[in-house]
Amino acid sequence: MDEDVFKALTDSSRRKLLDLLYSTDGQILHRVCEPLDMSRFGMMKHLNMLEEQSF
Repeated sequence: MDEDVFKALTDSSRRKLLDLLYSTDGQILHRVCEPLDMSRFGMMKHLNMLEEQSF
């Protein structure tokens, strides 16, 4: 299980996503996508990966 957590965190976009979500609670998806220059589909893929790892 620890390997899966580290694998999820190796992606810099996911680490930035976590930082953005931590800095301001309750953001809408559009606002989170803007600074990462990412599509909503791409963002949901990253969010699902993080959720699976129980972040």
